[in-house]
Amino acid sequence: MRRKRINRISLVALCLVFFGVAGWLWLGNSTSSYTSPDGTYSLKYPKTWEPYATGGVVAFYDKQSPNAYRENVTIVMSKMAPGWREDFESTLEKGLSAIGRNYKMLGTKQVTLGGREVTEFTYALSLEGQSLLNEVYIFEMGNGLAAVMTCSALRDNTAAIEKDFKTIYTSFKINSK
Repeated sequence: MRRKRINRISLVALCLVFFGVAGWLWLGNSTSSYTSPDGTYSLKYPKTWEPYATGGVVAFYDKQSPNAYRENVTIVMSKMAPGWREDFESTLEKGLSAIGRNYKMLGTKQVTLGGREVTEFTYALSLEGQSLLNEVYIFEMGNGLAAVMTCSALRDNTAAIEKDFKTIYTSFKINSK
């Protein structure tokens, strides 16, 4: 009788260890990796998101978003003219005004992501009656080239989605060739 009891306790303990390790592995592997087609950069993104690449633009969308406007992160490689930082806000404002968008710059600051100094621009945008909050990160890569990353969400949903955005922008790495 005592032996059966020990075997049951051992079995329960073994199951707890197994499910604990399986759960830890599942939670610890909640991201997928992405490397640009030319190998210039790589990043991690939540497994609940999906990448879509077309014409030099890579977009990541939240597959589980219940909103008509799906939260997204887009990345575009761009040539940056000397002095671009001083002109960026006015250029953005002109571009959005030209297409009839209600836009308001909320702030600009330097942040450190992955050991790199990055310029962050935050602005609000009205699009088809919905209020969006966008964060733009400019990752300078040298030789006048930069990766421009835009994180976009419904303003009311920004706090809920920020963790997913952070997974992407903090994992962004420029690969050496």
